[in-house]
Amino acid sequence: MSFGGNIVSITQSASNIWQLQSQDNVQGILETLEDAESVVVRRRALRALRQMEAQQGLSKLRELRDQEPYPELFQLFNTVIKLFDPSDIAPKFSETSYRSSLIDWLHGDDTEKAIDAAQKLGEINDKLAVEHLVMVFQDRFNTPALRLAAAESLIKLNSAPASASLLVALRKDDWQVRRNAAAILGQLQARWAVQPLIDVMRHDVNPTVRKTAAAALRVIKSTQALAALDTGKLSL
Repeated sequence: MSFGGNIVSITQSASNIWQLQSQDNVQGILETLEDAESVVVRRRALRALRQMEAQQGLSKLRELRDQEPYPELFQLFNTVIKLFDPSDIAPKFSETSYRSSLIDWLHGDDTEKAIDAAQKLGEINDKLAVEHLVMVFQDRFNTPALRLAAAESLIKLNSAPASASLLVALRKDDWQVRRNAAAILGQLQARWAVQPLIDVMRHDVNPTVRKTAAAALRVIKSTQALAALDTGKLSL
């Protein structure tokens, strides 16, 4: 599904929750909460249940809480349940289950979810995910955005392959280091690095570095790279 399609789906689901809430349809919101893949939709459903004081859904809420892979929503489940049952003893969030879910999403078919998983694995400093992130980064069939997210997380984990480490060099204070990194990324035809190269071409303070980044984009020749070169907004 395209990103645009995801936005439409999320908007429609959120609208459905409003309608169900206006009808006091607790069961319908619980079913939406159970079926929805979107974090946004699940969050909206939980907030609706909180506003409705839907105590009759407690048992289902506890069941879904135990299956929730996101820490933020797990805590929101606890908050809602506590409103209806102050004596509820909240279980500890399973970090192992969370990591397992992220790795599953990383290798799944949903690109947006995979990118999110790659970013979060870096944020939680999960060294056990390094092998999985390297596999994703090195797979040329993955989208450039996903490979870039994997590279960024590998850098955070101090485990980046040599080619991914060039992103660090692109951000160094020494302009010659930045220029050399841009040139090498061009030689490698690193499609995953197109967006960082575009950023350098547009914003680097050194004109030589900007020109080198533009030259690298010409070598890479991806649709994104050529579109950025054709904007004509940058004086190289």
